Amino acid sequence: MNVKTVLTGFCCGCLLLFSSSAGGGTREKQFDTKRPPAQKYKAVRIRVRQVTPRGAVSGTPVPGERVPELAERFFRALNRLPASFVAKSGLKYVTFVTGLHLNNVPAAGVASGETIWLAADCSIKTIYHELYHIFDPPGKNKQWLKLNPPGFVYTGSAFRQEKLSKFKRKRMSGNLEENRYKDDFVSRYAMSEEREDRAETFAFMIVEGNKFLRRTEKSPVMKKKMEYIIDATDRRSLLGKDFWISNFRRDAER
Repeated sequence: MNVKTVLTGFCCGCLLLFSSSAGGGTREKQFDTKRPPAQKYKAVRIRVRQVTPRGAVSGTPVPGERVPELAERFFRALNRLPASFVAKSGLKYVTFVTGLHLNNVPAAGVASGETIWLAADCSIKTIYHELYHIFDPPGKNKQWLKLNPPGFVYTGSAFRQEKLSKFKRKRMSGNLEENRYKDDFVSRYAMSEEREDRAETFAFMIVEGNKFLRRTEKSPVMKKKMEYIIDATDRRSLLGKDFWISNFRRDAER
């Protein structure tokens, strides 16, 4: 990918890179089949495109014979969402990789411009996590930050090296205490960075369904974050007003 030299954000085993052109600077790898898997969502066609990553993202595209199976699993996960949301997310390509790394750290997925790079053995949750990264605009979100508990500071990610003040390091160290804030975040990784928190919350809301809803009963913070995600996605042109209701209800009836 012809990525600009500045890395503007990192994701859960994932990296947010923003570039002026998608797909440049990669080496195309031909499939064994003549027509690589693809699926259309509204007017947008999302394609499987096996390319060799470069730069901060590294790994080996899976062999062509594995692609149809992985693509079927990927599109099955996307098909759980309304086509309007998938189309408006900004996603155009997905690449399946073995040994996926970000800055030499093993990664489950990487969101990069219009592309999602996925480890071949990644979870369904990772797919939704990465999709939300594509959808979620870059930059700090003051509204989201205000939802966190007083005094909370994100702990930072192994994928990103940044210089921290002594004060912030102390605060971050406190956040890592075993039981602190455990009910306010869906996962340990959600505590690492603001955008990871949103992507993790979105993914857990879908995958856990009614179980996630019950978790919000223990945490006003998590409940507010759930409400934020719903407000951001339940427009008619995205998930629609009934998606989350049916998602939570369906899991409750299992």
